[in-house]
Amino acid sequence: MLTPLIVAIHVAILAAAYSAPFWLDWRLCLILAVIFVLQLLIFGGCLLTMLQFDNKRSELSFQEWLLHQMRLKPSRHQLKLFLRYGPVMVIGWAIIWQEVLHFTPAVRL
Repeated sequence: MLTPLIVAIHVAILAAAYSAPFWLDWRLCLILAVIFVLQLLIFGGCLLTMLQFDNKRSELSFQEWLLHQMRLKPSRHQLKLFLRYGPVMVIGWAIIWQEVLHFTPAVRL
């Protein structure tokens, strides 16, 4: 059964993505966000989510599934809005953190 491995990979990727402004150059954040969005456009969703749920498209995002596993019930509309603009928020925070506040990331371009 691959699901525990997929969940672990998903959680690791999400943790890396949401913490990226603090350790990854904002230009690399931008490149990775573009790759992520292209994946969504090309495949119609997240490949890991599709693999986890054994289907091509799932109504449930991984983050929503994970929150439900933790017994949290967020508003689906608000969560989808957050997830839609998540990459933009990460890039925006990275630019503010690195260019405005002058913090140097560990991984630079």
